[in-house]
Amino acid sequence: MNAGLQDPPVEAAVKFTPTPHPVMVAPSEDELRLLIAEKGIDYVTHWMRLREEAIIREQRDPYRAGYEPKHWKEADKLLLKHRELLVNGGNRAGKTEYAAKRCVQALVANKGVRVWCLHTTNMSSIQMQQNVIFKYLPPEWQRLRKTKITNISYTQKNGFSENTFVLPNGSQCFFLNYSQDRKVIEACELGYRSLSEWVAELLQTEISRHGALLSADDLARASTSSAGGSRRSPRRKGK
Repeated sequence: MNAGLQDPPVEAAVKFTPTPHPVMVAPSEDELRLLIAEKGIDYVTHWMRLREEAIIREQRDPYRAGYEPKHWKEADKLLLKHRELLVNGGNRAGKTEYAAKRCVQALVANKGVRVWCLHTTNMSSIQMQQNVIFKYLPPEWQRLRKTKITNISYTQKNGFSENTFVLPNGSQCFFLNYSQDRKVIEACELGYRSLSEWVAELLQTEISRHGALLSADDLARASTSSAGGSRRSPRRKGK
């Protein structure tokens, strides 16, 4: 073996334990040694540092820096062209992640909109839906103090206080579940609707202002109420 690969900086790089990531997979010790021999220690340490920094940014701010699979953009294009989008997939396929992030983006990009997120029961909403919604809120908004408009109160145990939260721009998200009285859908106009056990009632419910439907099996995003403004796609923010 090349004597250079026994140098302390090289051994430190090889023995370094990288942060696990499902997409940015770290090389093994053997792969690192080969890469160092080919590219040099400076190149490899720089690459490893960039990888760690990217993971830290993603963990701290998944709203802006979170990884998005390529097929998410294909789903976005379909949702811009059609009023209904069905997202299928097995367990842990990313359905909830996609719907939750797009839900938050719609809330942030538009003023005074209302969003319904539906799940099987209130408990399952807290355990599998509300935590993902909170994850994608801009970090600077997660701990905002309560004002006459802003009201964001979340705990891991109980989810969002009273199953709702209001952002500084007046947009509000509501968490409902299929064990509730189905007549609640008659109480509000929505820009989006959810395909689920309530599908018969939902398909008979009028939706306002070019509404659309996104079903991700366990989480649906909504935007645009009669309260104000034309709907803006979260992918068109700033345009």
